[in-house]
Amino acid sequence: MNEIVECGSAEGTQLMAYSYSYRRPDGFWFRYEMDEHPKSDPIKYPQFHLHTGIDEKHHFLSRPVDIETVMEIIKKNFFE
Repeated sequence: MNEIVECGSAEGTQLMAYSYSYRRPDGFWFRYEMDEHPKSDPIKYPQFHLHTGIDEKHHFLSRPVDIETVMEIIKKNFFE
């Protein structure tokens, strides 16, 4: 899990990018990402996207998430 933040801007602290990943012992994984800079093809490479255990090259559109939301997704889907 990592975040890139900008501090000291006129707007205060601002989240610029993130990568929140989870890997299971059986090899399944997923990762939510926000790219710092939007790509030229927002359909194929949306700024807010999800990678799954399929491979790294597929970017599935997602909404913005935070670490608390990702932890709840993991908890609800894998530990309840």
